[in-house]
Amino acid sequence: PNHAPLIALASTALRPEDDTARALFQINLAQDWPSFLAATRHFDSPQQNLFYADTAGNIGLIAPARLPLRRSGNGLFPVDGADGKHDWTGFVPFDGLPKVYNPPSGVIINANNRLVGPAYPYDITHDWDSSWRAMRIQELLADVTRYRVMDASMQQMDILSTAARQVMPLLLAAPATSPLAAKAIGMMRRWDFHMRRDRPEPLIYAAWLRQLMRTLAADELGPLFEDYGRSRPGFVIAVLTRNRHWCDDVTTPAKESCSDRIALALERALREIAKSQGDDIEAWRWGKVHRATFDHPLFSHVPLLDRFADLSIATDGGNDTINRGLFWGHGPHPFAHVHGAGYRAVYDLADLNRSRFMIATGQSGNPLSPHYSDLMARWRDGDSFEIATDRDSARRQAVATLTIMPKP
Repeated sequence: PNHAPLIALASTALRPEDDTARALFQINLAQDWPSFLAATRHFDSPQQNLFYADTAGNIGLIAPARLPLRRSGNGLFPVDGADGKHDWTGFVPFDGLPKVYNPPSGVIINANNRLVGPAYPYDITHDWDSSWRAMRIQELLADVTRYRVMDASMQQMDILSTAARQVMPLLLAAPATSPLAAKAIGMMRRWDFHMRRDRPEPLIYAAWLRQLMRTLAADELGPLFEDYGRSRPGFVIAVLTRNRHWCDDVTTPAKESCSDRIALALERALREIAKSQGDDIEAWRWGKVHRATFDHPLFSHVPLLDRFADLSIATDGGNDTINRGLFWGHGPHPFAHVHGAGYRAVYDLADLNRSRFMIATGQSGNPLSPHYSDLMARWRDGDSFEIATDRDSARRQAVATLTIMPKP
């Protein structure tokens, strides 16, 4: 009888020699760049972008991990393991990992975008995050001569979408096909590309891009589209500027133009929004659908208790803003804020006591505590506070004390 093939997964995280815990411990004891770098030699998995800064003004970055070297292939897909042709032959040498120390620019920028250039000799991943957010960080830092703690806090909360800034002129070239579409296009022409929760324009943009992705790619990709089809501004830009053959619907005999597809996507997006937010386009709000939800790990599954334990708040931002409000673009709540910075910090290396912090949603995990959700709105709005670095000052300044006792 035929048997299903056995599938085995090789992962650096499953190696018995994994020494990542030791790396983390030694990183916390590091006093300078050499001791920090020595500690990261023990970091096995998962690969991280680790940033370094010290009070002497030095900065650095390294992305440590045990990265497999293969006889052939790149690990993207399952391969036959019986012939040994794709076996691991070792790991990328430590000195070959991406790293930088005190670059001439005096700045290190990364927002999970590509770390290495095309000449880099090793495979890290083929699924880098986009560079939209890093592009915006670079813009904000370009003219800085004096950088203060509050400047950094404001940058963390920046909600201008560089992706929207590039996509919108291409979309606005298409004609309006209804009075509602004409009104929407007029609003979008005046939009400043900020993803504000109290405005309709970010919602129109997100819904328009989502529908355009489906209109352009679903006919070619078929059932694969659901895996690929979340909002991808880079794909849309490439189609509308270089690869315009995607605009034709291959399931129909007619030859559709890119203008046709853009106009159709807008009509579909406006109808979709109107179903839940009504016909008054001026009253639409991004924050009605772009909400960050914090579910309690236990009480979320208990009727009645879930009402008190689960937290939700309307938020700014989007996939491509520094203040990230990532949404998947599919499912029953396509624009829900599912990923972002739950913890924020700005470290003042000239005076660590001036460093500022914020965490969602509060310091306590007990729904009955007044400190369970008292930081949620402050987190959303970019507020922060100082924490004293010595124990006596911390005790004097504390508004409350959380005591965690081990189980008897």
